[in-house]
Amino acid sequence: MVDYMSENNTMQSSPDFLDRKKVIDDISQMIDDARSSNVPLSLAVTGIWGVGKSFILKEIENKFSYKCIVLHYDCWKKDYYEEPLVGILSSISEKINEIEDNNPDRQQRRYYKAMKEVVFQLSRGIILHYSKFDINKLRNNFSAIKDLVKAKKKIEIRSFDSLSNLSDTVEMVNSLLSGYMAYEDKKILFVVDELDRCLPDYAIKILNRLHHICYGTPVIQLVAINDKDLQGSINGLYNRDLHNDFAQRYLDRFFTNYYNLSKGDSSRDLIKHCWPDIDDYFCNDSIYDCLGTLSDVVLKNLAIRDKKKLITLLSIYHKFTLGPSKEKYPIELACAELLELFRKFLHIEQDWTVIDNEAGTLYRAPENRVFMSYSMEIYDQNQANTTSYIGPIKDYFFERYEKKFELVRSGESEENSIFSSDRIIALFAKKRSSNKEFNAMVATLKNDENFGKCFAFFESFKESLVSYENQSDNLVV
Repeated sequence: MVDYMSENNTMQSSPDFLDRKKVIDDISQMIDDARSSNVPLSLAVTGIWGVGKSFILKEIENKFSYKCIVLHYDCWKKDYYEEPLVGILSSISEKINEIEDNNPDRQQRRYYKAMKEVVFQLSRGIILHYSKFDINKLRNNFSAIKDLVKAKKKIEIRSFDSLSNLSDTVEMVNSLLSGYMAYEDKKILFVVDELDRCLPDYAIKILNRLHHICYGTPVIQLVAINDKDLQGSINGLYNRDLHNDFAQRYLDRFFTNYYNLSKGDSSRDLIKHCWPDIDDYFCNDSIYDCLGTLSDVVLKNLAIRDKKKLITLLSIYHKFTLGPSKEKYPIELACAELLELFRKFLHIEQDWTVIDNEAGTLYRAPENRVFMSYSMEIYDQNQANTTSYIGPIKDYFFERYEKKFELVRSGESEENSIFSSDRIIALFAKKRSSNKEFNAMVATLKNDENFGKCFAFFESFKESLVSYENQSDNLVV
């Protein structure tokens, strides 16, 4: 267990599958370096959906709540504003309200009141498309802010003459942030989350606004993005080739640094965490080796959130199918259940199909024998979206059979030996194969005292998935 202690004495504990402590420490160091200098930092925390970007941002906010002025901007919650600048201003306003409520100093409260008035007038003017700006009122409030800042810090804030277009408004917000940092004698840490949920053109507009309002200031930006999806959106909006570096160069306009979060690949630890009593349901000594190895392949391209969800659901559906029985089953059954649950997760209607391939020739007297290898495939109508998920599984089983071929050829195993991969594939054999040896292997397993019971259980398991599907529109999501 890893503990994360923030500076406001809140604590969160969870198994650290993604080595998040190191991530938080690394990002914290980058922010501390930016705080101690005037070098701008615009850091993109990148990763696919579900890898914990929001968690990381929240931990960083807690850690720097006393060191910086932390502004939190949830893009998705504020995407109903046509102009992102209004959402950004509302985040500033929320922070001012929070500070003002906890500050008894009259002089400082005057400053916050003037700040709020300027933010309100700016927001109102943007919403009304600049038609209702009271330029005199804005000039007076902004002058009050300048005087208050100058009285505390010998710093000059640039004046403004008009707000005839969006560019003028952006410049005023830029000056507002500079004055805010000077008055508080702290850097602003601008945390931007949920950008992935916004429409592509809106997300790009947000990045542009942030870039301009922070330009030339020591504001520290921390932005969570799915860089691959965002690059695809950029290429689509600008009609660019997906294989060139235009999108990356475009993002480099906004970010000085990138920190990529991994998906996490510790399936064995994940199984122990999500299904702690798994040993009570399966009788093999190699539970984590067998299921863990296959899980590494099946869950390879999923985020940690989806991995945990699938393992947890695997335990739920297995227990539901088992009912009050306390009987233990071979671990290969759990592997087949995981494959079936994964198919449902991808919303693929087609069933798994057993395919064969000539893996090589066995050179054993008195005759040469062709050695057949088997794997799993789904002939999905929308294969372009599932190949990256199904391909590794298909390769995994062929690789298992290649290893078996080498063991048989070297004499370390008998030709009719049955391996774990054989047992998993046999559970998906719905009809007789054209290969007699494969049919004989399936028949042997069905008649096996320990494994034979898995076939009926697996069919019941698949029926339980259908039953749960009928009760809910979303089986896994």
